[in-house]
Amino acid sequence: MCSRVQLAPRSAFPDCGWRELVWGRSRAAGGHVPGREPDLGVGPVVYTAPVVLCVPSTHRLATRTSVSCEDLADEVVLTGASPDYWREVLVPTRTPSGRPIAKGPAAADGMQLLAMVASGEAVCPGHALRYYAWPDIACIPVNEAPFGRWALCRRTSSETDSIRDLAEVAEKSGPLSL
Repeated sequence: MCSRVQLAPRSAFPDCGWRELVWGRSRAAGGHVPGREPDLGVGPVVYTAPVVLCVPSTHRLATRTSVSCEDLADEVVLTGASPDYWREVLVPTRTPSGRPIAKGPAAADGMQLLAMVASGEAVCPGHALRYYAWPDIACIPVNEAPFGRWALCRRTSSETDSIRDLAEVAEKSGPLSL
């Protein structure tokens, strides 16, 4: 191991690194689990984080210490997570009791998503969103949601010894709990 590796960390909103990987512009990136593309290797999991619901700071839920998945049936929920199956992990089409969850407008990117939440257009669940602090947005834990998981993802067609070494280090380190 210990081959010469040049890492180029980039700050990106959650699905940006995934898109760069899928489009072939990157060899490896952090990606939300699950990953279902046949030409991508997924794993190991590098971190886990609790799911939060992002709402405007003036929203009726903003002062709660937690919310439930049932609360989502009373809200308009942003769409636009890419790929579509990521959305199903964070926001299913129905609550556990069977109530429908209304799909709201789609955000084209992370900055638009945060602006739409802050303006009151919709709410948005996620697990990385709490790191994008906006004074007009409250992030409330979703008490029965499974933890979000992010993994090292890589293009299997261009996997190198360096990428395999990175995966080995990540595997040995185990996932961080954020």
